[in-house]
Amino acid sequence: MKKATTCLLLFCCLWAPQAAAEESRKVLQFSAIRALLEGVFEGAWTVDQLKERGDFGIGTFDGLDGELIARGGNFYRADADGKIAVTAGSRKVPYATLTRFSSPEVFTLPPGAGYDEACRAMDALLPTRNIFYALEIEGEFEALAIRSVPAQKPPYRRMREFIPEEQKVIRRDKIRGVMVGFRMPPYTAGLNVPGYHFHFLSENRDVGGHVLGFKLVTGAVRVQEMHELEIVLPHSAEFYVKNLSEEKAGDLEAVEKMGAGSLQAAER
Repeated sequence: MKKATTCLLLFCCLWAPQAAAEESRKVLQFSAIRALLEGVFEGAWTVDQLKERGDFGIGTFDGLDGELIARGGNFYRADADGKIAVTAGSRKVPYATLTRFSSPEVFTLPPGAGYDEACRAMDALLPTRNIFYALEIEGEFEALAIRSVPAQKPPYRRMREFIPEEQKVIRRDKIRGVMVGFRMPPYTAGLNVPGYHFHFLSENRDVGGHVLGFKLVTGAVRVQEMHELEIVLPHSAEFYVKNLSEEKAGDLEAVEKMGAGSLQAAER
């Protein structure tokens, strides 16, 4: 019996790092972006539940009440004014994209690059555009535009119906911080945001939100390749009855980029 126990312990010790490594190559997708666009804002998972599955990612909160930024196992919320706070583990989340981030490779981005130029530079680094990537951009920004939105109340409207009037766009100049995000292939449309999607967290943790545009002073990016996608869907009646079969052309791009023109120093 003692020998069997020893073998079991040895197996667990050998398996644990391998399991962690495999988890770090997996994207965990909670709900679908199309559901969020259609107004499925009811929280389905707690932050504590998300922490069990990943330590790096982005999302939003129950009722679309702020932007979620997870980095290094810490989960933050940017409120409607962009103010940052560590979020309670009991707070619920209707949508999130997570992974376990452990990329040792660092690449320098072109000094002075705007959003589009930085994306092109990152594309040039990638071996293929057909898999998933987690990305962390850390640096100094000459200019930055981010946004968040106030909490919504049921019955929830589609995002395109209220984002233009209710979003708050925040501009900061000469700011240091980190962008947490993902690059998704075009074929993930409906599940996630195709292309790049980032949330910002300032170095001194005083401001953050969904990234609309930026202009770098200097910056570096860490990239993690991922070859697995795990999708977890809500159990709610709200999700069950929503018609998600019809793609409404332009909705995602419009919602993602609304307010991007407020940053004249950066070209999207």
